[in-house]
Amino acid sequence: MMNEWSSHRLSSIDYANAYNQAIALVRTVYNGDIIIDIPGYAQEINKAVNASSLLIDKEGYINKLIFSVHIYPMGFQTKSEPGSVSELVSESESESEELEKIHWLTSNDLDILLTTGRPCMIGEWGLRPYHKPDNVTDIVIHAKNIGFLSIIAWAWNGDGNDLNMMTPSWNDDPTATEFTESDYFYRIIDYL
Repeated sequence: MMNEWSSHRLSSIDYANAYNQAIALVRTVYNGDIIIDIPGYAQEINKAVNASSLLIDKEGYINKLIFSVHIYPMGFQTKSEPGSVSELVSESESESEELEKIHWLTSNDLDILLTTGRPCMIGEWGLRPYHKPDNVTDIVIHAKNIGFLSIIAWAWNGDGNDLNMMTPSWNDDPTATEFTESDYFYRIIDYL
């Protein structure tokens, strides 16, 4: 419904309240499944779990809200809700102090997301070898093994630049009519 809506600072309650308004509006014209990115650029799994019971769908609609998580190197969630810690990143903090406030995403986090009972999917994922931790492929494989509905890699050809599966990119040649697979395509295709 909204791609990577909200920062890591959004609370579970504020996330649920905002989505409830959007869900109610969409339900006036559409009765199918709705994919909703979880909070915090689609990485805040614990906040999604906390918000899940607060999300309201049309009466009788069971499991029509699908949680979408985005998996990238450097993907993280905060260790606590806003208000219980100071700003996530502060100019006065050292890098080690900032890192104490976050939890790098792992395969186990996907298991936690499934405890909501909602269908789940990976709505975006990508590989960047120069970022650490680089456990992305392990997480993607785990998602497939535990029954995530879909695994979607970013991006066929978009703003991904080094994450584009095709070349030339639309950034380089927006009028291109012929494309070939990029090196990135061959790095990720076996995981889809």
